[in-house]
Amino acid sequence: MMFLKVAIIYDCGLLDNPRLGLDVPFMARVDIAIEPTDILDFARLYLDNGPIAKKLKGMVQVNTVSAWDPNTHPPLTPTRLRLWREARAHSTASGYGKDPVGLIEFLNYTENSTTAATFHISSSILDVARKREPFLCSSAIMGNHFEKPMDSATCIEWVI
Repeated sequence: MMFLKVAIIYDCGLLDNPRLGLDVPFMARVDIAIEPTDILDFARLYLDNGPIAKKLKGMVQVNTVSAWDPNTHPPLTPTRLRLWREARAHSTASGYGKDPVGLIEFLNYTENSTTAATFHISSSILDVARKREPFLCSSAIMGNHFEKPMDSATCIEWVI
Protein backbone atom coordinates (compact mmCIF):
# COMPACT_ATOMS: atom_id res chain seq x y z
CA MET A 1 0.00 0.00 0.00
CA MET A 2 2.98 2.32 0.58
CA PHE A 3 3.87 2.70 -3.10
CA LEU A 4 0.22 3.20 -4.04
CA LYS A 5 0.11 6.04 -1.51
CA VAL A 6 3.32 7.55 -2.95
CA ALA A 7 1.80 7.42 -6.45
CA ILE A 8 -1.29 9.16 -5.08
CA ILE A 9 0.87 11.84 -3.42
CA TYR A 10 2.46 12.61 -6.80
CA ASP A 11 -0.71 12.42 -8.90
CA CYS A 12 -2.89 14.40 -6.51
CA GLY A 13 -0.24 17.09 -5.91
CA LEU A 14 0.01 16.69 -2.14
CA LEU A 15 3.61 17.93 -2.14
CA ASP A 16 2.54 21.10 -3.97
CA ASN A 17 -0.52 21.92 -1.85
CA PRO A 18 -0.07 21.30 1.90
CA ARG A 19 -3.79 22.01 2.53
CA LEU A 20 -4.89 18.87 0.65
CA GLY A 21 -6.08 16.22 3.04
CA LEU A 22 -5.97 18.57 6.02
CA ASP A 23 -8.68 21.17 5.41
CA VAL A 24 -9.37 20.44 1.73
CA PRO A 25 -10.53 16.96 0.65
CA PHE A 26 -8.86 15.12 -2.18
CA MET A 27 -9.70 11.91 -3.97
CA ALA A 28 -7.55 9.49 -5.94
CA ARG A 29 -9.14 7.33 -8.60
CA VAL A 30 -7.43 3.96 -9.00
CA ASP A 31 -8.27 1.93 -12.10
CA ILE A 32 -7.98 -1.78 -11.28
CA ALA A 33 -8.66 -5.04 -13.08
CA ILE A 34 -8.68 -8.67 -12.08
CA GLU A 35 -6.14 -10.53 -14.21
CA PRO A 36 -5.39 -14.27 -14.36
CA THR A 37 -2.31 -15.28 -12.36
CA ASP A 38 -1.31 -17.96 -14.88
CA ILE A 39 0.25 -16.50 -18.03
CA LEU A 40 -1.22 -19.30 -20.17
CA ASP A 41 -4.74 -18.48 -18.97
CA PHE A 42 -4.00 -14.83 -19.71
CA ALA A 43 -2.91 -15.69 -23.27
CA ARG A 44 -5.99 -17.85 -23.86
CA LEU A 45 -8.29 -15.08 -22.64
CA TYR A 46 -6.73 -12.17 -24.47
CA LEU A 47 -4.90 -13.56 -27.48
CA ASP A 48 -6.37 -16.70 -28.99
CA ASN A 49 -9.84 -17.15 -27.50
CA GLY A 50 -8.85 -20.71 -26.57
CA PRO A 51 -10.77 -22.78 -24.02
CA ILE A 52 -10.46 -21.65 -20.43
CA ALA A 53 -11.39 -23.23 -17.13
CA LYS A 54 -14.67 -22.23 -15.52
CA LYS A 55 -12.77 -20.88 -12.50
CA LEU A 56 -9.41 -19.10 -12.69
CA LYS A 57 -7.04 -17.82 -10.04
CA GLY A 58 -6.78 -14.07 -10.32
CA MET A 59 -4.93 -11.08 -8.93
CA VAL A 60 -5.67 -7.40 -8.65
CA GLN A 61 -3.83 -5.34 -11.25
CA VAL A 62 -3.43 -1.59 -10.66
CA ASN A 63 -3.56 0.09 -14.08
CA THR A 64 -3.58 3.82 -13.38
CA VAL A 65 -3.93 6.40 -10.64
CA SER A 66 -5.51 9.76 -11.36
CA ALA A 67 -6.58 12.70 -9.27
CA TRP A 68 -10.15 13.84 -8.86
CA ASP A 69 -10.04 17.45 -10.04
CA PRO A 70 -12.78 19.71 -8.65
CA ASN A 71 -12.44 21.92 -11.75
CA THR A 72 -13.14 19.15 -14.27
CA HIS A 73 -15.03 16.45 -12.34
CA PRO A 74 -18.42 16.62 -10.63
CA PRO A 75 -18.30 17.72 -6.99
CA LEU A 76 -17.90 15.14 -4.26
CA THR A 77 -21.22 13.71 -3.16
CA PRO A 78 -22.53 14.63 0.30
CA THR A 79 -21.87 11.04 1.40
CA ARG A 80 -18.24 11.19 0.31
CA LEU A 81 -17.75 14.58 1.94
CA ARG A 82 -19.20 13.20 5.17
CA LEU A 83 -16.89 10.16 4.98
CA TRP A 84 -13.87 12.41 4.48
CA ARG A 85 -14.83 14.73 7.34
CA GLU A 86 -15.37 11.79 9.70
CA ALA A 87 -12.03 10.24 8.72
CA ARG A 88 -10.29 13.61 9.08
CA ALA A 89 -11.78 14.07 12.58
CA HIS A 90 -10.85 10.50 13.58
CA SER A 91 -7.27 10.98 12.38
CA THR A 92 -6.96 14.24 14.31
CA ALA A 93 -8.45 12.69 17.46
CA SER A 94 -5.97 9.80 17.15
CA GLY A 95 -3.00 12.18 17.17
CA TYR A 96 -2.42 12.36 13.41
CA GLY A 97 -3.82 15.83 12.80
CA LYS A 98 -0.85 16.89 10.66
CA ASP A 99 -1.12 13.90 8.29
CA PRO A 100 -3.31 14.06 5.17
CA VAL A 101 -6.49 12.04 4.88
CA GLY A 102 -8.06 11.38 1.50
CA LEU A 103 -10.65 9.44 -0.39
CA ILE A 104 -9.72 6.60 -2.70
CA GLU A 105 -12.06 5.32 -5.39
CA PHE A 106 -11.31 1.95 -6.96
CA LEU A 107 -12.76 1.64 -10.47
CA ASN A 108 -13.19 -1.90 -11.76
CA TYR A 109 -14.08 -1.60 -15.43
CA THR A 110 -14.41 -5.36 -15.92
CA GLU A 111 -17.39 -5.33 -13.56
CA ASN A 112 -18.37 -1.70 -14.19
CA SER A 113 -18.29 -0.86 -10.50
CA THR A 114 -16.61 1.51 -8.05
CA THR A 115 -15.79 1.33 -4.37
CA ALA A 116 -14.75 4.31 -2.27
CA ALA A 117 -12.95 4.44 1.06
CA THR A 118 -10.93 6.83 3.18
CA PHE A 119 -7.21 6.50 3.83
CA HIS A 120 -4.50 8.13 5.92
CA ILE A 121 -1.02 9.06 4.64
CA SER A 122 1.60 9.02 7.40
CA SER A 123 4.42 11.53 7.57
CA SER A 124 6.93 8.75 6.87
CA ILE A 125 5.29 8.03 3.50
CA LEU A 126 5.28 11.75 2.68
CA ASP A 127 9.03 11.75 3.46
CA VAL A 128 9.61 8.87 1.02
CA ALA A 129 7.73 10.83 -1.67
CA ARG A 130 9.74 14.00 -0.96
CA LYS A 131 13.11 12.21 -1.16
CA ARG A 132 12.31 10.62 -4.55
CA GLU A 133 15.09 8.09 -4.16
CA PRO A 134 15.24 5.96 -7.32
CA PHE A 135 14.32 2.29 -7.35
CA LEU A 136 17.34 0.00 -7.64
CA CYS A 137 16.51 -2.80 -10.08
CA SER A 138 18.32 -5.74 -11.61
CA SER A 139 17.57 -7.70 -14.75
CA ALA A 140 16.81 -11.37 -14.12
CA ILE A 141 17.98 -12.17 -17.66
CA MET A 142 21.04 -9.95 -18.12
CA GLY A 143 22.04 -9.54 -14.47
CA ASN A 144 22.76 -5.84 -14.90
CA HIS A 145 21.68 -3.26 -12.33
CA PHE A 146 19.88 -0.04 -13.14
CA GLU A 147 17.83 2.71 -11.52
CA LYS A 148 14.26 3.72 -12.24
CA PRO A 149 12.98 7.13 -11.15
CA MET A 150 10.53 7.34 -8.30
CA ASP A 151 7.43 8.60 -10.05
CA SER A 152 3.81 7.55 -10.17
CA ALA A 153 4.27 5.01 -12.99
CA THR A 154 7.21 3.27 -11.30
CA CYS A 155 5.39 3.21 -7.96
CA ILE A 156 2.44 1.46 -9.62
CA GLU A 157 4.84 -1.22 -10.92
CA TRP A 158 5.83 -1.91 -7.30
CA VAL A 159 2.28 -2.19 -5.93
CA ILE A 160 1.89 -5.75 -4.72
